[in-house]
Amino acid sequence: MSRIIRTSKKDAEVEREYEEDVERVVRQFAPPLQPKVRKAFRLADEGDYENAAALCCRILDEDAEKPEIRYLLAICYFSQGHMESAIMVLRDLKIEYPDEEDYRCLLGMAYHGTGDCREAVKEFHSVYPPERYHPFYFTSYGDSLQTVGKTKESRAVFYQEIERYIKTGEILSEEMLDGAFRHLLYLDVILGNRKYQEDLEVYLRFLDEVEMTEAMQENLGSTVVLLSTLMHNKWYRPLFMELITYIQNKGFFTTEQGKKILESAYLSWESYVYHDDKKVSKITESFL
Repeated sequence: MSRIIRTSKKDAEVEREYEEDVERVVRQFAPPLQPKVRKAFRLADEGDYENAAALCCRILDEDAEKPEIRYLLAICYFSQGHMESAIMVLRDLKIEYPDEEDYRCLLGMAYHGTGDCREAVKEFHSVYPPERYHPFYFTSYGDSLQTVGKTKESRAVFYQEIERYIKTGEILSEEMLDGAFRHLLYLDVILGNRKYQEDLEVYLRFLDEVEMTEAMQENLGSTVVLLSTLMHNKWYRPLFMELITYIQNKGFFTTEQGKKILESAYLSWESYVYHDDKKVSKITESFL
């Protein structure tokens, strides 16, 4: 089954393939329903998930046999944060089409969205490694594994997202990729796998490449906060200083919150290095 919802930035080829996929689905319906089906996909593509979901339900009242509309409905529910509704639709699709990768991937993401990481891990594992790339699959799977305590496996899955960036240079979502780096670097330190420096170099290259919007500065701040919690490891302290010095020299933080995080990071480092303070660091206390 072909993809219906686009997952990459628009370009002429992607636009053409998407339109062809939609028309293929449209032609499966009786002529009176075809305009509604076409409109449902257009609304979803424009981000109007509420109206797209309502139209999907009306279409399904007349023809409930086509899995593409049910999958579109699940996507609309998921995109609105209605995870339980998405799960109900996707469970039925999984039973009817057990070999369909798309359904299991989105079902895993929906379980992850509800916080049920054990069920999420089951669904993600059933298609690992996926036959093709699914945005947010590796980050959701990695986070689910980390939550259930499978640290080594989590690091390996997060790295799949980073490896794709290394090989293709493509960034579908700057915030998503930054989150993957955050977890990867944290797990490198936790595992003591001697991969931190190598992964940090890739992360710094990523930071140089992206635009430091307010959203990206907020994500970068979260990375600094999380990594600051690792300074009880004496060997990590100079590496943390290297990171925050690079961030300062590059001027990545321009917002007041970002500047405060960076200032707190230096204070936290000084507290550990000069006083070996084992109490919760100021940056952790303020922002975690």
